[in-house]
Amino acid sequence: MSHAFYVYASYFVTVIIVGCLVGWTWLDGRARQQELRTLEASGIRRRSAKPAEEAKS
Repeated sequence: MSHAFYVYASYFVTVIIVGCLVGWTWLDGRARQQELRTLEASGIRRRSAKPAEEAKS
């Protein structure tokens, strides 16, 4: 058996791992965005956001 099998197998495993990491990061980002929307809807604001009185003017 040639070493090509091992090379292709390692590329395949690497692609699977990187794909899982990208998917996990994307899904986690969506979850954090949903959390922010929920918190902001309940009246909790970010420290970097302007107070409500200043934002209206």
